[in-house]
Amino acid sequence: MRIMHYAFSRALRLLHPLMPFLTAELWHGMGYGGPEDSIMTAPWPAALDAAGMPSAWGIDRAVVRYVDAKRDLIRAIRTMRTDYQISPKQAVNVYMRAGSEENARRLRKDMAAICKAIRAETLVIEPAFEPERPMPCAVTRLGSAYMSIEGLVDIEAERRKLKGSLEKVEAGLAGIERKLENEQFLSKAPREVVEREETRRKHMIESRRKIKRMFETFDAFRD
Repeated sequence: MRIMHYAFSRALRLLHPLMPFLTAELWHGMGYGGPEDSIMTAPWPAALDAAGMPSAWGIDRAVVRYVDAKRDLIRAIRTMRTDYQISPKQAVNVYMRAGSEENARRLRKDMAAICKAIRAETLVIEPAFEPERPMPCAVTRLGSAYMSIEGLVDIEAERRKLKGSLEKVEAGLAGIERKLENEQFLSKAPREVVEREETRRKHMIESRRKIKRMFETFDAFRD
């Protein structure tokens, strides 16, 4: 909100010579000047350097780090929803083991906004949280986020899909590894082709790891 007012008040002053009546009305309507003040005599906006800008907005480095970390947290939970094919219409229950009491305090303050961003019915924030049974988990800078999938996912149907995906990934990975173990391929193929295959192998190894982790979560619900 501070940034919005900072930018808008200065934009009005810059526009005033071109739009005098409208900007004057908005200036007073937004409370940027008192009844006796005039936008015509307000100080012309001065540029701030990179060091002075955050302090002018009441922002410090800790706030910036937290906002970046909160964005990463929201992205991680949305990725979990996608991985487990949870519909955007379905609300989830999320449990946050905050990395510190300070993180927990900030998260509780932003709870309503975070719940809306991740489509959560409940968000439990507890520095000492330990799940009673395996749950999908994302490790973030603010702590570990656990998402309950109980009642939201057809376990057997998802296991069948995962099995097919795992077979496909392992077959593709085996083919790439045969190429990269072939001395003739390595000696004759252009370097960019070899690098592309190495990148594909890394991605497939990561995909296999993710699928196996999801299998473990689903298996826990069958016990």
